[in-house]
Amino acid sequence: MVVAIRHLCGRMRSILLQGLLCLAAFPVFAQPQSSPDCVVAAHYPPFMILGDPRKEGISIDIIRAAAARAGRTIEIRFMPFQRALFTLKTDPGCIIPALFRNASRERDYRWIATYHAAELSFMTVSKQINTLEDGRKLNRVAVETYASADQFLTGLGFDNLVHIASPTSSAQMLQAGRIDAWVQSPRAAQHLWDQLELRTKLHVGAPMYSVPIYVTAGLGYPDELTFAYQNAITAMISDGTVEQILKQYD
Repeated sequence: MVVAIRHLCGRMRSILLQGLLCLAAFPVFAQPQSSPDCVVAAHYPPFMILGDPRKEGISIDIIRAAAARAGRTIEIRFMPFQRALFTLKTDPGCIIPALFRNASRERDYRWIATYHAAELSFMTVSKQINTLEDGRKLNRVAVETYASADQFLTGLGFDNLVHIASPTSSAQMLQAGRIDAWVQSPRAAQHLWDQLELRTKLHVGAPMYSVPIYVTAGLGYPDELTFAYQNAITAMISDGTVEQILKQYD
């Protein structure tokens, strides 16, 4: 009889284990929502675009698709970039659909999911700059303040950096000849160049650094929402949805 009881307990443990494995195979969905999920954004073409209902940006398209797949609704609020970062830290229910991950930000945010990596290059309107050594020889190299290019080149000891508030200002200064080069993602730089209708040819140097782009939240962002968006974006990468969105902005 003891043997029979042990056998029965062993079978019950096996059934329980199988059940847990089956549950783990299904996506994690958040609880029903009483209000839309908060998404903050800052104008940063082509990832987040303000004022163009036809093309809202790669990252906004991705977060909309992820929310739909997770059974969520979202509300997007555009604001200046620094205010968006402050909102993530003060409002535990908000996320931003595009943020470069670097060492200075690592411990301040919750990195939910990555879906793309942006390469950084020297943008010029004259001679193409392909190496860090050639970049050091220039007089004035523009980077957006606190952006990944700023963190990267400052960390390498570049002493010729010009810190600029926005990519739009960087592009306009390059066009006007007020700087020698601008360090930015080629996709973002070319999109902004075209949007501003700048006629001078933009020369794109060889990639020198790659930065992953993340859907990001503050440290207090709920676990259930984190898992819901992680699962949705992972599935979108696997089935080609992310790649289709990226191609729409080429």
